[in-house]
Amino acid sequence: DGRMPRLLRLLLSLLIVVVLASIASLFWSIHYTSVLPAAAYFSTFTRAWELGLGAALAIVALSVARIPAPIRAALGWFGLAGIAIAAVTFSATTPFPGYAALLPTVGAALVIGAGIGDQHPRLGVGRLLAIAPMRYIGDRSYAYYLWHWPVLIIAVEYVGHELSVGVKLLLLVGAFLLSVITFRFFEDPIRRAPWNNLRTAILVPSSVAAVVVATMVCLTLINAKVVPLEKASAAEQSVTLQTGQQVPRSRTLPAVIAAVRAARRGAKIPSVLTPPVSKLLDDNYVFPSGCVPTSDQTTSTICRLGSASSAKSIVIFGDSHAQMWMPTLLAMAARDDWAVIPLVKSNCNPGVWLGKGFVNTPQDVISRCHAWYQWALGQAKTLHPDVTLMTGCCGGIPGYATRLIADEKRGFSSLGTAMKRFSTSVVLMADNDGVSKQPVDCLLAQGATMRTCTTRWPATRFAFINGLAKLASNRGFGSLKTRGWFCYQRQCPMVVGQTIVYRDLGHITQTYALALSTVFRSTFRSCILDVCPR
Repeated sequence: DGRMPRLLRLLLSLLIVVVLASIASLFWSIHYTSVLPAAAYFSTFTRAWELGLGAALAIVALSVARIPAPIRAALGWFGLAGIAIAAVTFSATTPFPGYAALLPTVGAALVIGAGIGDQHPRLGVGRLLAIAPMRYIGDRSYAYYLWHWPVLIIAVEYVGHELSVGVKLLLLVGAFLLSVITFRFFEDPIRRAPWNNLRTAILVPSSVAAVVVATMVCLTLINAKVVPLEKASAAEQSVTLQTGQQVPRSRTLPAVIAAVRAARRGAKIPSVLTPPVSKLLDDNYVFPSGCVPTSDQTTSTICRLGSASSAKSIVIFGDSHAQMWMPTLLAMAARDDWAVIPLVKSNCNPGVWLGKGFVNTPQDVISRCHAWYQWALGQAKTLHPDVTLMTGCCGGIPGYATRLIADEKRGFSSLGTAMKRFSTSVVLMADNDGVSKQPVDCLLAQGATMRTCTTRWPATRFAFINGLAKLASNRGFGSLKTRGWFCYQRQCPMVVGQTIVYRDLGHITQTYALALSTVFRSTFRSCILDVCPR
């Protein structure tokens, strides 16, 4: 009767729209993840392709059902394997979503596709997933997904330190029990309730109102804590970090020791903090326009900063973890008449300088970073600086992969060895070891104390930076050690004196970088005389 061809044309048009939108979303996801991974994780636009894949599968469901059963069975097992591999191998270092999200998402689509149709293969994945325990877990999986994260986070915030694997597993069991309860008494009754029922008509708007009220209460409490800190900071902008005193350069700063001891006592966080918590994420150094490449560029203008006309020059070579030290370098440059020349590219850590990288690092990022490194190395050789100062991410990433650590060492080694012929001194500056919680979240948490906002790391955490010091010694580079500026006895506070140390998990604030100017200058001067403190 002519209706079927029209329906097919409509479905085809819809499929084309879904596919094109999904491809655009996927490309944006890959790009944005390499630039701002945290924002990309929560962005609707970077995740839309995942929904689009499911929509496309629904549109072609009839065609999928016609695929021979043995092929569908194989595809289903491939999909389940992809999900399992992602669950086991993905870690905190995995750039996500980006390329990485393809593995579990396509895997899920293959598993769903394998179950489409009236006939299910005898050896298909559906046989496994259809058994009663799997169906029971599957029905409650979404509630479990919603519960597991807050349960883990609240527990860590409450005790003030990282939990053992065993305790976390017990918490996950508790989260599953919560998901069973909420599925039984909330999710399933709401899902099955008729829309013309009076109870449903009341339940839906009241649930939305409860969410709005809870959000407003939380934001009000956060604002109540932020505003006093802002006012206090405006009245008192002095930094109390005692780095101006003459202290042994190789030891921990007295202010850091005092902060750790305050954490052990469970002392309150100082009422006056610099910078204000609400401005913490913006407390970073910004290069003059054009002095560093953008994410898509592999070259930039060569800028002479500090005492630009000085005959003495320092080339600082690295990524955003080099950028965070610019305030300190420029303060020293103004005092000692140094020209500071940045060869810096964000997101290009030493592990990818030589064209290699962790398995989940996007290839286009590796290629651009390698091209930039080759260009920057050539520029550094031409400049013949008095000092080449190397530094970069990431001494303190949880689960940092062995291969990437090896690549990072090779990156520093390659740069330092090359520059020894063109530079009077080559100094490898250690990265900080970082903290385990986002500073803004921790400092504004209800009941936050110095203890809850101090990270205690296991000894294995420090192995990589210790290894870099040994590398510097073996290759004849200076080794500028920084751990005592941040940590004492494996404990690293977020607040030292009245100064907030970190903007995020690994970058220090501009305020704290400036507070370290005196001790940095003293240590740096020792290093370029080939007597770096041990």
